This record gives sequence, structure tokens and C-alpha cells, in this order.
Amino acid sequence: EPACYQVTYTDVCDNTSAPSITACPMLLTGEQLDDGSVQLNWNAYEGWALGVQGYIVEKYTDGGFLLDTFDAGTNTTLTDVTEDAIHQVHIYVVRATANEGGLDEAVSNVVVITRDPSITYPTAFTPNADGLNDRFIVHARFVNGFQLSIFNRWGELIYITNDITQGWDGTADGKVMPEG
Repeated sequence: EPACYQVTYTDVCDNTSAPSITACPMLLTGEQLDDGSVQLNWNAYEGWALGVQGYIVEKYTDGGFLLDTFDAGTNTTLTDVTEDAIHQVHIYVVRATANEGGLDEAVSNVVVITRDPSITYPTAFTPNADGLNDRFIVHARFVNGFQLSIFNRWGELIYITNDITQGWDGTADGKVMPEG
């Protein structure tokens, strides 16, 4: 929970004002869920006499480029389910607007989510030149380096590549390898 505060003012004649409204800034937290979505939670902003009109969640790249804006209404939670195969790092911030005019918005802390790498590969392929599943191809997201090594059943290296788009066509030394 964020620290809440009140403000009083004392003038040069030692006159002290009444305490202000208690203000509680927003504390944003977030985590990536197993399905790849991002769950964001924050406490309600307190500090405006007429309360909060609504919350806007902004999502940025790690370079500061605004990717998306979500209107959360008066909710204090949001699940970002948008797919982004390009940007691994997302930075989130929440902005609250007051019900009364003339007040600046309140802004939360930032939360940085680094999305997990993802690697998928087929469990089988059919290198029979029919145009369907003819290559064993690995698909990856947010991976910096790649090496595919294919071994025969006796543990002998028969194919290697560092090009993730290359895949393997089921041959070694120009010959089609047997199943298995």
C-alpha cells in the first residue's frame, strides 16, 4: 500500500491551516500470466474532493514509444491480452482524472514487464515434397541466438544451422533420412 499523506501550512505568524484532504497516490503492480497476458492492479487514487472520474492505462516500449492506451473506467485492474511479437519489454503507467475540472491528472509509478521468450517446434513433419510440413522449422519469439542440431538415432550429427528460418528438410548428404 502506498503511503497516504495530509498537508498543513503554517504562515509567518504561526497560523496553521486545517489539514488538507488525505491523499493516497496510486501504486501500480503487474505480472505476466501463463497465457502471456499481463495482469495490472493499482489502488484507487484518493485526494480529490469529488473523486476519480476514470483511469487510463498507457503501454510504452522500452524506448518510450506509446504502443496502446486502455480506458479502464473506474476499475483498478486491467488485463492486457494484446499480442505483440515485436516488443519484448512493455512499460505501463496509470493516469487518473478527477471528477472536478481544473485539476491535474494523477500518475502512478511505472511497471516494466519483460515478456518471456517462446520457442515452439513440431513433434513430427513429413518431408515428402507435398508442400505440407516438408521442413522441420522452429518458431521463436524474443530469442537472441539460435542453433538447430539434428542427430541420427546413433547420436551422430547430421545437420546443423544457425538460421532459424532455414529448418531441416529431412536429408543428410543429399539423401532422405529414414523415419525415426
